[in-house]
Amino acid sequence: DVLALGDRLGLNLQSSGPYILFVGTLQPRKNVPLLLEAFGLLRRQIDAQLLLVGARGWLDEPIFEAHAKAGVGDAARFLGPLGEDDLAVLYSHAGVFVLPSLYEGFGLPVLEAMACGAPVVCSNAGPLPEVADDAALLLPPEDPGAWASAMSRVLSDAQLAGTLRQNGFARAKAFSWQHAAQATREVYREALLA
Repeated sequence: DVLALGDRLGLNLQSSGPYILFVGTLQPRKNVPLLLEAFGLLRRQIDAQLLLVGARGWLDEPIFEAHAKAGVGDAARFLGPLGEDDLAVLYSHAGVFVLPSLYEGFGLPVLEAMACGAPVVCSNAGPLPEVADDAALLLPPEDPGAWASAMSRVLSDAQLAGTLRQNGFARAKAFSWQHAAQATREVYREALLA
């Protein structure tokens, strides 16, 4: 459960406010400095935590500099890489999952978050709008004020969060292995009939 996981990771998930979850390698394309700046703005309004899960990547020093500059201290925690079971627990209890990437190859964490029931806010860059469709709030990856506002909306509006959760479950099902196999079979069928 989430409280046991929090204890194991040294997090106080019971008495603190909601948490925002980021999952991805800490590297420039993930746009974590913007997220930290937005989180700093959000913390002026809402007592929340930001949990950042993922391995350190190349050129990650600016991320830690942005953490210091944002002035959020331990409210933003770098947890390192975690296993699938721990990730599923964090996704399923997140107040909101965020992915402010400048570009992505696909954006698998968006679908993982949706499949686990986390409301999603992600950037409108690369394939993310196609992956997320109407199941996420899509934002430009260069506007920290918009990110702070969107996170605040999801955390404070239960109806919006519920809608994003329901749309996310449905969207994640569209990317199942069964769905992919059916689509591939249809491509072959059309090719044979042509």
